Amino acid sequence: MLEEALRLSLEESRETASNKLAEDKFMKTACGLLEDLIYRITSKHLKRRDVDHDGNCYPKSIAAAYNAGGGQDKKKTTHGELRDVVLPFLNEDKDKRYSVVYGPPKSCKTAKGESIWEDYHAQVDRVAIRDEFWEDNQVLAAGDSLMRSIIIYHLIPSNENRDVCYVHITEMKPLHDNGEEPLNLVLYANEHSAWH
Repeated sequence: MLEEALRLSLEESRETASNKLAEDKFMKTACGLLEDLIYRITSKHLKRRDVDHDGNCYPKSIAAAYNAGGGQDKKKTTHGELRDVVLPFLNEDKDKRYSVVYGPPKSCKTAKGESIWEDYHAQVDRVAIRDEFWEDNQVLAAGDSLMRSIIIYHLIPSNENRDVCYVHITEMKPLHDNGEEPLNLVLYANEHSAWH
């Protein structure tokens, strides 16, 4: 179903591109990204792993992708170890790299559904202590600690047509890249408004 949804979305993008010549270059780029995504999902490069909705979807996915791409001499990592390694990066926040990604104080929901208002440091503390959901600043710090780019394909089903997915692509580039292939994550949301 996911492959078919992506193909339908790709066909829609092509149809839209042919109808709007001014946006043709943009739509060809979008079509290329969708074709690449379909290839990555259906090829041997990605393996499906169901991850619980427990606040650890990003760290579990990143650790699994990292562990899958290594040789025998490469140290494996768990999502708990990754959380521990990322915390000093976030606390130091050298050159405001992570706090700029997080942005100004904002209203958000905790894993328990509580609405709270927090700034960057409160969010880092909450995420570290409670095993709460990671956001882009934590993912960027994970890429920095592993010295790998992380590309996240967020697949969000349309509320109007469950056979169509919106694709949001985020690439996090580390400060120092070790030259290895990026870690590719495909996250499928259950609802249009959800990222996890």
